[in-house]
Amino acid sequence: STTRDLFMAALGPSIFGVTLLAGIYVGLVYLGAHYAPLLQGVLPELMLPTVANYAIGNFGNVLIAVTILFSCFTTAVALNNMYARYVC
Repeated sequence: STTRDLFMAALGPSIFGVTLLAGIYVGLVYLGAHYAPLLQGVLPELMLPTVANYAIGNFGNVLIAVTILFSCFTTAVALNNMYARYVC
């Protein structure tokens, strides 16, 4: 059956993606809990760069910037793809 084959083909990558996202969010929660005293009085948008700078040093700021840049690019590509499919 074609529907079952399609479902099975999508199941593995979906589980892999969910696992990666769960790992990322668990890591962010851990960092927030571990560095909570350091984050007192820090603006919410500066919390991740503050933790990165403290944990890794100046390279942490560059790493966070590159990570956010790629994150924005992947979101833009996905949105562009959805819009192109809608237009077609």
